[in-house]
Order: sequence, then structure tokens, then C-alpha cells
Amino acid sequence: MSFMLMGALCAAPAFSVDESYPAIEDVLAGYRQTTVSMNDLDVEVRQYLAANTKIQNPGVIKFDINEDGIQDLVLLAKEKKTSKLHLNFFLCTQTCEKHSSFDLGEFYGLQYLSPIKPRSQNTGDKLNTTNLAVLVTYYGKGSVMYYWEKSAQRIKSIGIAD
Repeated sequence: MSFMLMGALCAAPAFSVDESYPAIEDVLAGYRQTTVSMNDLDVEVRQYLAANTKIQNPGVIKFDINEDGIQDLVLLAKEKKTSKLHLNFFLCTQTCEKHSSFDLGEFYGLQYLSPIKPRSQNTGDKLNTTNLAVLVTYYGKGSVMYYWEKSAQRIKSIGIAD
């Protein structure tokens, strides 16, 4: 009996926040052709990012935005035939489901994603920034911060001046 119990415990999947979940990799595979990469950005934006940040992939952020202990996924994806961009939030458990999508217009080549750590962004208002958030920067034009609103169970946003 104890051997069966040990076998069952050893067979149970163990995940940590740092591990990559197959569900996230499945979503990334489906968006591979449309996710913004460093090569998609204007030369001036690439130079700025190379000199001033550690952003490796300006169109993908993996982190636990809804604080359920499981990594989620945020993608900045471009339409194949136009220059329109969409910001997509996928909440993950055993699978990743698209929770929210925001149309970001046609500033293609200037927009990139960066994570905001808790309390690292001063927005000049009473916004509670104690949670992780995503900053969409419109290079030279300002930024919009997207964050998880616990009470409403949805993604909200606030504009931030440059």
C-alpha cells in the first residue's frame, strides 16, 4: 500500500513559478508568426532598448498577473496583413485561455512590452500598483499600464505620460 501511495505522489506533476508550462508554449507556437519581436521595431526603438533595458522579447511577457500561483502570458501580436497590434492576455491553469484582448491601433514598430514590478511605477494617482503589471510603451508618445483588478476579476488600464 505504501509503495502505491509513493508511486502516486512521485507521478504527480510538480510545478514552480519559474518552470515553463506546456500550455504557455502551445500558445506561443500558435502566435509565433504574429508576435512582435526585436526585428519588428523601428531602428531607434531597438537602439534604445539595447542601451537602456534588459528586454529580450518585446512582444512576450510570462508572469503570474492574476496571482493564482501559475504563470500567465501576455502577447503583443500584429495582424499579418495590416500594421494593427493587439495586446492579448492569456490566463493559464492546465491550459491557457484568452482572457482579454485590446486593440492598440496602428503604431506598429514603436510599441513594446515591459513588466512592472510591484510599486515600481509612480502614476501620480491613487492606483494600487502592489501587483505585477504590463507596460505598453509607445516609444516617444507615452505608455499604458495594464494590471489585474482583483475585485472585478479583469484587466484594467491606465495611461501614463512620458
